[in-house]
Order: sequence, then structure tokens, then C-alpha cells
Amino acid sequence: MTAAPGKPVDFELLHAVTDGDEALAHEILDLFLATARKAVADLARHPAGSTGWTMAAHTLKGSAGNVGAATLADLAGQAESTIDAAEGAQSLEHFPD
Repeated sequence: MTAAPGKPVDFELLHAVTDGDEALAHEILDLFLATARKAVADLARHPAGSTGWTMAAHTLKGSAGNVGAATLADLAGQAESTIDAAEGAQSLEHFPD
């Protein structure tokens, strides 16, 4: 997902998803904000790399992507991928060459 410069939310995407229903768009944005607040609080509360932290990063990535908040979705996805890659490398350490 690539973000448009200076656009935290792609309102054209949101408009297309809601078929122009502004009340529905507001409801979706309200749900996104509640989900994002909880995910950010969970990221702060859980140690990086823990199950709770990874789940919060994944939730934030998906919620942001659903409303066209591409930059946030990309950052959350990078955080999730970095942790997944680190865990994969650690698990490989248990196997002999």
C-alpha cells in the first residue's frame, strides 16, 4: 500500500467503500479511531515481540488499511514483519547447520 503525500486517510477510497454514504463513513472512521487507540495502547503496554504486541501491530495494520490510512498501515506492517523476521531467525538458531 502506498500513501498519497499529505493524506493520512484516503477519503476517495472510503467514499468508494461506503458508496458515498457519509453516515456510514463517519461510523467506520469512529470504529477505526477506537480500534487504533486500543491497538496503540496495547503496543505501549506489551513488550515488543510479545504475542500481545504482535497482535496489536497486526490489528493496527488491518484497521488502517481498511480506511485508507496507508502510511499507518505500512508502518504497522513493517513493525509486525520485523518482529516476525526476528522470531524466525531465532527459531532457526535451534537447528544445527
